[in-house]
Amino acid sequence: MGSPIYKGWQPRADASVVMLLKRAGATIVGRTTTSAFAGHNPTVTLNPRNRAHTPGGSSAGSAAAVAAGMIPLAVGTQTAGSVIRPASFCGVATIKPSYRLLPTVDVKCCSWTLDTIGLFAATAEDLGFALAAITKQPELAGYELTNRLRIGVVTQDFAGLAESDSETALRKATSAAQRAGADVQILELPAIFAETWQVRSNI
Repeated sequence: MGSPIYKGWQPRADASVVMLLKRAGATIVGRTTTSAFAGHNPTVTLNPRNRAHTPGGSSAGSAAAVAAGMIPLAVGTQTAGSVIRPASFCGVATIKPSYRLLPTVDVKCCSWTLDTIGLFAATAEDLGFALAAITKQPELAGYELTNRLRIGVVTQDFAGLAESDSETALRKATSAAQRAGADVQILELPAIFAETWQVRSNI
C-alpha cells in the first residue's frame, strides 16, 4: 500500500485479480510502487518519458513500468483518477473497466463503492486481449464499434483552472476526435460532484 507501516508485511494469499491473471497464463514479475494508500504523497517512481516530470499518481509504478518497456501489462487501482492519470502522464494505454468487472477482494480499498481495478498496457488492443483473458469474456478482445464513437468531455471547472498546456492538448485531442468522425459533447456535471470534490479535498 506504499506506506512504511506495512514494511515487511507479507499477505497469506494472492489478491483475487492476481489469481485470475495466473489462471489466464500470466507470469507475475513483481510489485510496483504507489502513493501511500493511493493518497497525495508522491511515490519515488520517475516518469520514464521525462525523469523531470511526475509519473502521476497513485498507481504511478504500474504506468511507469509499462511505459519503460519493463512489462507488457500492469495492474492499478482507481478511486478518482489513479489509473487514468498516470497512464496519461506516462503515455500508455489504460482501462478503468466497469465497476466490479475485476474483483477487488484482498485489495486495500479506499472506497468500497468507488474503487475499481484497472489495467495498463502499451496499446488498447493489448488491454482488450488481457481483459478478455482475465474475465473469460472473449468478446472483450477485438471489440469493433458498430455505431459512431461518442466522447464526453468534462472540464470540472470546480477543481480549479487547468494549465494552459493542458487546455491546448485537450482542444487538439477534441478536434482530432471530431475529424475522425466521433461525436464529441461537452458535459456539465451535477452540483453534487463539486460538493464531493470539496469534501475529498479536505480529507
